[in-house]
Amino acid sequence: MLIKTRGIVLGLIKYKETSIIVNIYTEVLGTKSYIVNGVRDKKGKIAFFQTLTILDLVVYDNASKGLNRISEYHVFRPYRSASFEQRKIAVLLFFSELFIKTLKEEHPDEELFSFMVKRLSLFDELEEEYEDFHLIFLLDYAAYLGIRPSSAEDVSKDFGRLLDKDVESLLNDLLMQEEEKNAFSLKISGSLRRRTLEVLIDYYQIHFPSMGRIQSLAILKDVFS
Repeated sequence: MLIKTRGIVLGLIKYKETSIIVNIYTEVLGTKSYIVNGVRDKKGKIAFFQTLTILDLVVYDNASKGLNRISEYHVFRPYRSASFEQRKIAVLLFFSELFIKTLKEEHPDEELFSFMVKRLSLFDELEEEYEDFHLIFLLDYAAYLGIRPSSAEDVSKDFGRLLDKDVESLLNDLLMQEEEKNAFSLKISGSLRRRTLEVLIDYYQIHFPSMGRIQSLAILKDVFS
């Protein structure tokens, strides 16, 4: 059966000499993996499957097959800056790893998908003052996963220990803002940014025990230090 859907590329691995197996979070089918033949020997074709590229797709869907194929693919919205600026690339790599570790296989969620597309597109459009985008995203994304805390006290209870006072104050400020945030620079020190990020990652790991280590975390801390 052919299915039309949008999808967000989460990652890929090389397959045989010229092909790839690509992991995509789709709007209609949830997280799926597809074999795409010949893209590594055709100039420019591999660019369609770079990290977090948003695609319009027509895919084959056969539940009896572990891997299906893509019939058609086109870029839904090309990135203008996110694929080229060092700091933005670090954020995309972090988001990609986060999505791979937290999105449920074959569990479509159109509301979550729409949120991800809107936020990735907004991130691409931001020209400056986006150094805290990832902190705000982690809290907003947590709401769609059903794990968003209502206060820093909730986080502290999950940890079984008190939080750093500055981190606690920052989290409470962010969590009390119910409207969608349009400013992504919190005007905080690099040290507070790193400590808050570490707390949020630890919080995610409590709720996703199999999440493991985030490989891209060190790069993210470094570029926004």
